Amino acid sequence: MIKEKENNKCIWIFNQNTLIPSQPGISRHFDIAKELTCQGYKVFIFSSNYNHYTKEDIFDLSDKSYHFEIFERINYYWIKNNIKYTSNSVKRFLNWLEFAYRVNSFEYKSLDKPDIIIGSSPPLFTALASYFVSKKFMSTKFVLEIRDLYPETMILLGWSKCNPFILLQKFIEKYLYSNSDYIIYLPTYADKYISSIVDKKDKLTWIPSGYGVLENTQSIRKNKELWSLLSKPKKKIAYIGSFGNVYPLEYLINAIEILNKNRNDIILIFLGYGHKEDFLKGLVKEKNLKNIYFQSPIPKNQIQEFLQECDVLFNTANDSPLYQYGTNTTKMRDYFYSGVPVVSATTFKDDLVRLSGFGYNAHPYDAQEIANKINIALNISNQEKAAIGLGAKQYLIDHYSIELVCKKLIHFFEKIK
Repeated sequence: MIKEKENNKCIWIFNQNTLIPSQPGISRHFDIAKELTCQGYKVFIFSSNYNHYTKEDIFDLSDKSYHFEIFERINYYWIKNNIKYTSNSVKRFLNWLEFAYRVNSFEYKSLDKPDIIIGSSPPLFTALASYFVSKKFMSTKFVLEIRDLYPETMILLGWSKCNPFILLQKFIEKYLYSNSDYIIYLPTYADKYISSIVDKKDKLTWIPSGYGVLENTQSIRKNKELWSLLSKPKKKIAYIGSFGNVYPLEYLINAIEILNKNRNDIILIFLGYGHKEDFLKGLVKEKNLKNIYFQSPIPKNQIQEFLQECDVLFNTANDSPLYQYGTNTTKMRDYFYSGVPVVSATTFKDDLVRLSGFGYNAHPYDAQEIANKINIALNISNQEKAAIGLGAKQYLIDHYSIELVCKKLIHFFEKIK
């Protein structure tokens, strides 16, 4: 952790789907804010009270418009969303718009004036609303954070470029790129994409997701159903994260079917959420695979305990032009820190297994190759397993520790005038 010192700068972060470690999901802004407070920054985080990952409210806000709490010295404002969604429907779009409206109309007068406002996208509507908030304060700088390249991601997933929803986002995207004081991006090569829209190379900075160790305040053993799976005398293969269209997890299921022909000592645990879940469950039922289990997301601060009970961890993504601008795969940071061997079925060049040399790569659409690599990972000696795990963990620490990421971010802040 960064050594604590005095600093009077105030940072506001707007991200509709940020979380704290006791909740399932991504904790990037908590990790960053925790380190920034130790450097003397005062940090405010504004997020939706509706949890995108659990599809439930975090707090009961039936009689108020927000919930305020100070957690780990970070000032959190959980803003009410009346419009709920359970899938990628029009309700999700309306939920985005409602949150953006509430951000823009929130009463900020009693809060410490921000020196820097970070508006995080997606969704672009939150970033746009936070840009307008920044204009309410003299000398406040607005920093656009790009976690994913919307709407380009949607176009590469099959949306028409002429769709009104895409055209609206394209307009907002260009407006934000043009009017932001600075832009930070997470996908490794996203600067190439951004620079194809606006000429702002001197205002672009890569700030990747960092990995910070989270204190586990409640053991996973209290999750009786999940712990019963982990207690089985079997080799455990695990996938954590989204069941979205960009993840061809059906090939992993096919790989398990192949492995079952020669061994009876494995189980696969899917730990996550997403609209492909019913499809994947249907495929498992169709193939009559009795050793594949689906579990709901768990709090972020329990992930390491879960992963370290497993024998092989699996990552995948489509072979798609989507990844020509790099990736921002949070689960791979979790995987590498666990010290458990990883099989990563991707083709992109900034895959952490490919970059580090620790783990096993396979093609995302080759079930036989995936099965072969999983089989190799399961059969290696404990000494080989430890060497791979330690190498991956050290690579993560050397390149993506939250301390390194925050030093880079603080250096960026110090250059802002």
